[in-house]
Amino acid sequence: IFTVTNSKGLSDSEQIVITVNSANLPPAMSPLADKTINEGQRILMYARASDPNQDRLIFSAGNLPSGAMFQTVLLADVTGDGLINILDTQVALNALGTNTPEYDFDNNGNVDILDVQLINNQFGYTSDSPGAILAGRMEWTADYTQSGSYLAIFSATDPQGASDSQTLQITVNNVNRAPVLTTISSPSVSEGAALNFTVSATDPDGDGMTYLWTRTGGTGPAPGSLSDPATLTPSFTPAGPGTQLFVLRA
Repeated sequence: IFTVTNSKGLSDSEQIVITVNSANLPPAMSPLADKTINEGQRILMYARASDPNQDRLIFSAGNLPSGAMFQTVLLADVTGDGLINILDTQVALNALGTNTPEYDFDNNGNVDILDVQLINNQFGYTSDSPGAILAGRMEWTADYTQSGSYLAIFSATDPQGASDSQTLQITVNNVNRAPVLTTISSPSVSEGAALNFTVSATDPDGDGMTYLWTRTGGTGPAPGSLSDPATLTPSFTPAGPGTQLFVLRA
C-alpha cells in the first residue's frame, strides 16, 4: 500500500499487487567418478541429477564409446512411503502404461523385486532416503579393439531447456590375448621317412609370434631328429619305430 500525505494532513492511498514469478533454476548433476576397466569388461553406471523446481528431467549422453547403450530409467519413491521397492516400480509402470526393458535391470525378461534390489544396492537406499529421481543409465562392454581413453558427457535438461552436464573419463586397458593354434592331429610316418608337421597359428591382437617345439616323451629307441624346433612347421625324421610326443608353444 502506498500513501501520500500533504502538509495539512490529508492523504490518499493506493494498493498495488506485486506478483513475483517463480524463476526456473537449472538442474544439478551429481559428480561422476572416473572409470578404469580392461578390454572385455563391462561398465554399468548411472548419471543422476536433482532439480530445484522438481521438474521432470530428460537425460542425454554424448561422445559415448562405440557400442555403449544409454537410456533414462526411473528410480523413484512413487508411492511416497519413504521406500524404494517393488510397489514403486509397479505404480510407475502402470502410470507409464509400459513394461519396457529399461526397467529390467538384471535382464531376466521381467520387471520384478530383483530389479529393485539392484537399484537399492547401486545407490544404497534405505527407509531414510528421500524419493529418488529419473537417472541416465549407461551400459558398455569394451571389446578387444577399444583400448584407450574416452571422455563421455552426460546431461540433464528440464522442460524449460535449462541443463547441467558432467563428464566421465573412461580408461580401457589393453589386454594381451594368447595366440590360437589349430588342432594338431596325431600323424604316422614310416621309419626313416620325414614327416612335415602341419599346423597354423593366429594372434587375435595381430602381434608377431615365436614358436618352439619340445619333445615331452615317447616310446621306442632314440627319438629321431626335428629339423628346426623354432619354426611353425618343422619336419621330423624318426630314428626307429615307436611313439613320440611333441608340444608346440606359440
